Amino acid sequence: MFNRPSQASAFNTLALRVAAILFTVMLVPSAANAAVVGGTTINLGALKGTGTVNEATQVGTFNSTFSAKLNFSGSEDLSIVSSARGAFGTPSGRGYGMGISAGSPSVAFTNNYTFSLERASNLSMNVFNGYEAVRRGLLAPGFQGLYNNTFQVTLTGDNGFSQTRDVTAASWAAVWSDLAAGNYTLSISGRYGYQRISSMSGMLLQGYGGVFNISDAAPGDVPLPGALILLGTAITGAGVWGRRRTRKTRAA
Repeated sequence: MFNRPSQASAFNTLALRVAAILFTVMLVPSAANAAVVGGTTINLGALKGTGTVNEATQVGTFNSTFSAKLNFSGSEDLSIVSSARGAFGTPSGRGYGMGISAGSPSVAFTNNYTFSLERASNLSMNVFNGYEAVRRGLLAPGFQGLYNNTFQVTLTGDNGFSQTRDVTAASWAAVWSDLAAGNYTLSISGRYGYQRISSMSGMLLQGYGGVFNISDAAPGDVPLPGALILLGTAITGAGVWGRRRTRKTRAA
């Protein structure tokens, strides 16, 4: 006959298994700690206008949220979620940022949006921070603005184009005119968090949202071919010579 294991023996086996699992978890870093990247990157694909010069069309909206659980001394690692919606589909990206603390109440981030232009275009963008984004339906209720309501917007292209603009208000708009066809990266950089931390609880909920608009650029002035320039010069010269000859004839 076989003897059943005692309850004490079964309990000891279970305890050993639990201890082994806990030890394994301690050796593996958490997903948040293993993926602290300080921002997100999403690809918007190819953007194009309506085909009519200077007729702007809204190609999509975008937003980014920063959230973390607060405790008396700061927060845990922070979740950054960026998404967009429009003619380019619904791309999204997720990243992590360092938690805030009394010694570092705010932390820097950079979110990148990559896209390409099929032809020369004008790109305009409106950005709304915190409550302004909530009011326009770009963020869910409860989100506040980023640290000090300020950040930077940088547009760079593979063709060497680079321009940075400062955002210092809850609502902001900008236009980049006559951008050449090619690949571009729009970077939004700033800080999340607070000026200082005392005793806090609840959730850190901050974010921004915005709208992309695009139109085809007007064609530039077409330079005259060299032959036409020479022809114009010749005609002008002939006119001057003719007037001088007429004057001489009358004088005679």
